[in-house]
Amino acid sequence: MFEFDTLTITDITGRMQSQQQVQVNHNSIDLPVRDLASGVYILNLTNGDAAFGAKLIKQ
Repeated sequence: MFEFDTLTITDITGRMQSQQQVQVNHNSIDLPVRDLASGVYILNLTNGDAAFGAKLIKQ
């Protein structure tokens, strides 16, 4: 499994809400979403060679 270095969270309009270094532990990470308002966000995990994106809906 990849160990990703950077987590970027953007809102649905493309504005960056958060960017931080993260470490994947046993196929899971802690997402820093406590300070986000309710809405739809795009998560991007990247390291030098790989990227993963997902949609997050916070209620």
